[in-house]
Amino acid sequence: MQRRHFLKLLGLFPFASRLFALPAKRRETLRCHIAGLQYHGGVDLIYRPGEALSLRREPRNPHDANAVAIYRGPIRIGYIPRRLNPPIATRMDRGERFSCHITNFCPDAPTWQRVEVAVYGEAG
Repeated sequence: MQRRHFLKLLGLFPFASRLFALPAKRRETLRCHIAGLQYHGGVDLIYRPGEALSLRREPRNPHDANAVAIYRGPIRIGYIPRRLNPPIATRMDRGERFSCHITNFCPDAPTWQRVEVAVYGEAG
């Protein structure tokens, strides 16, 4: 018997979506290297692939009104590259939530290619 039919029998079908709500799925929105790593305290840190980072909008950033900063705990380590940030910034301004994690760390690479991240948008 399908869950829908079982819930109909119990009289719970109208409430099923709330009873069995699944967590929001993540969808990869962007994969890029961290911009400005050498300027924002992130260059000397060691990173682990899979490590979670956070994103914060900086609409008052004097260099880029679409700036999206990347944080490791309380430390701003860099930004989403300027050429890639407008769609993310617009969606963040609309209230959409994003998560971010490290996909690759190569300590011997040039600073602009040292840390690669994946950005995920919440799929509804």
